[in-house]
Amino acid sequence: MTNPFMDVFDQDPQEMLLNFRSKTFGGTLDDYQKVKTQKKPKGVLKLVGQRTLYRWSGRADQPAVIFQSQKLELDDDGGLDSYYPPSPANKTGKPPGRDYLANASSTTKIAYDPKDPDKLINGLPWDHINNTPWCGIVVNPATHRPYIQGPSDPHQGFYVPRTALGDPSLPESNPRHGVDASTIPFLVLYKQVAKLGIKQGDYAAVLIKEAAGVRVLYAIVADAKGFGHGEGSRALLRDILDLEPNGSVERTDMTFILFPHSATQPPWRSSYGKEDVQQRARRLFLRWGGLPEFKAFVDAMKYML
Repeated sequence: MTNPFMDVFDQDPQEMLLNFRSKTFGGTLDDYQKVKTQKKPKGVLKLVGQRTLYRWSGRADQPAVIFQSQKLELDDDGGLDSYYPPSPANKTGKPPGRDYLANASSTTKIAYDPKDPDKLINGLPWDHINNTPWCGIVVNPATHRPYIQGPSDPHQGFYVPRTALGDPSLPESNPRHGVDASTIPFLVLYKQVAKLGIKQGDYAAVLIKEAAGVRVLYAIVADAKGFGHGEGSRALLRDILDLEPNGSVERTDMTFILFPHSATQPPWRSSYGKEDVQQRARRLFLRWGGLPEFKAFVDAMKYML
């Protein structure tokens, strides 16, 4: 199998990003042929942190947003056993939680209040930390206390998890409302990516360069915000590493291809599983043009350097 990554990833990643800083190409393959004789390709490229964003239209009028990242942080939001209430002896909730409770918020300023075990943030309501809402657990708006899973829920005693994408047929207080990070491969949506047409529920292909060729993984966009260089669910990082992740993934050969306007209606149901996500994303990747189209994209990038 010919490696469609060519020699692009053989360059120093930082040098590659600097070379791409002021250059871009967006359009169909026919447009690419027309622009080869021009002095400057058309389009807008955005460099955000360690990510380089491109907008590329493939076959069958199926556009894609592409970014390359050297690092993918671990997102445990949505995991049914991700976050556990703190105690005087264990203020972080880990273990038994998979992740530290601080990672369920948009700030790391978590302070345990021994006078009120259910209220952590220096006496402020649970649903706000310095006017920033919790992003990884669900809070009862009436009591300002987090929902805790009961005897009939998957993990009794753990907090009810939350992701930006959820099943509209279930209340947020239901642990199965969100997307389970431990079983569903998903990516986190950033505002820079959203500006290029990506929304919650859209699908993606993740390309990993290996000695034998290119491995293609599939995911859905299911959470928001996150780190500037990329963030994915535990299930996605597990697929990339082929083992249980214990933190971020750092490698220079990851490319993410996201398909705008690809979400189903509704975008998520609790009955969806990993195979449903993979099948849907794979169809979109092949419709876009698959590995041959990605090779054309790499060739265009080489042309601009």
